[in-house]
Amino acid sequence: MTTPWHQLSHSQLLEATAGLMPFAGLREYWDLSAEEIYWLIMLRALPAVLVDGEWRFEQRAIDAWAEDNGGLPAVRAFVRDALDEWRRAREELDGRGAHPALRGGLGPAE
Repeated sequence: MTTPWHQLSHSQLLEATAGLMPFAGLREYWDLSAEEIYWLIMLRALPAVLVDGEWRFEQRAIDAWAEDNGGLPAVRAFVRDALDEWRRAREELDGRGAHPALRGGLGPAE
């Protein structure tokens, strides 16, 4: 019987995840920026495990995930479109001077 991950000691967890690809390895493997990878993780799309404060990836799982999502070119296009949309929204908010939730007279201090 396999021990659930949350019952492993720290050293057992490190040993169990030693074969996983580190964050920097995925950046090189997929040729994506750190920001793009964080967006994929944040959107809960990319299979990842946080170990000792560092994201790690199982190569087989991320390759299968990329194939299920149209292949790596489609993944790159998706994340870059999402980032562009976020940046446009942020610029629009910055141009107005306040977040929409604060526009009821609670805008920036004058």
